[in-house]
Amino acid sequence: EDSSDMEPASLPLFAKQSEVPRLPVPPLDHTMEVFLRSARPHASDSEWEELQRKVRDFVKGAGPELQKRLEQRKAELPNTSWFIKDWNDLAYLSYRDSVVWNVSYYLQFQDELADAMRSPT
Repeated sequence: EDSSDMEPASLPLFAKQSEVPRLPVPPLDHTMEVFLRSARPHASDSEWEELQRKVRDFVKGAGPELQKRLEQRKAELPNTSWFIKDWNDLAYLSYRDSVVWNVSYYLQFQDELADAMRSPT
């Protein structure tokens, strides 16, 4: 097995963190475009019109200030990701549902009833 691209085990965790390219803060207009494109299949025509209006209002209202805050956060955290705190606190650490049942993609259940209905007895 070729392990030439592996770091020596003696290095501490995150020793090379500053060498990892930082994620950009996507431009607000791009974020809104991707959001609308992903939301369209899930919205009725009336919902779609309302959603487009709300996005326009957001871009003219709070959007630019919130975008500026994200860019400031990125500038204040030169050695890590600009969303690491939110990810760790909100999406990871404060998630209170059972990880095994609600998050694990590898967990499977045996459907004994379906198996019994398929097998000849």
